[in-house]
This record gives sequence, C-alpha cells and structure tokens, in this order.
Amino acid sequence: MSQPPAITVENRAGVLHAVMRDPPQNALGEALIETLAAVVDEFERGEAKVLVLSSAQPEFFATGAAVLGEPGVSFEQLADYRDRIRPPLERLSACRRPSIAAIECIMSRCESLCGCSWLR
Repeated sequence: MSQPPAITVENRAGVLHAVMRDPPQNALGEALIETLAAVVDEFERGEAKVLVLSSAQPEFFATGAAVLGEPGVSFEQLADYRDRIRPPLERLSACRRPSIAAIECIMSRCESLCGCSWLR
C-alpha cells in the first residue's frame, strides 16, 4: 500500500489550495518539505492568483517536531534542517502573488510559516 500524499493540491477558480495531510501534526520532515517545495513550484509557474495553505489536522498547522523532538539533536542537525525548510518559505515570501496560511491553533505557543503574506 502506498503512502498518502503529504500535501494534496486543488486548483479552482484561480486559487491553488494546498492541504497538509501528514498526521498527527504535520511534522515538517523530509516528505512534507519536499512536497511543499513542489507546491511552490506549481504556484510559481502556474496561473493561480493566490495560494492557500491549510491543514487537515485538527488543532495543528505544522510543527518542527520531525527534528526538534529527536533526543540529542546537534546544532549542525538543526542548522541543516533550517537550511532545508527555508528555501520554499523564502520563495513564497518573494513571490509577487499572495499566499495565505489558514491557521487554526488553540495552543498558547504554536509555530507558523513565516513565508506567507497573510495569516488568518
């Protein structure tokens, strides 16, 4: 049985809607980072006017738990993780079309994607 996609994408009426579907909390691991980069590729070369990024997971948008939750993570490993996650986010930030992160979070401390031009 194959793994379900980490992100599903629908393009309708000029809106590219990408939904993160990596339970339980959309941990920003390799699969999600690579798929997010592919979504940004599609947005940059496509004709959608806006990108909406949301989560299928209740109460979680995304976490860095894929690396941060590992015991004994070194500074070098954290720097490598940062270097892998930043390019798609920086590309979103530099894009001339709007990107929206639809975030619902009930936690007192939650992470958010910094590359979005608008957060709900």
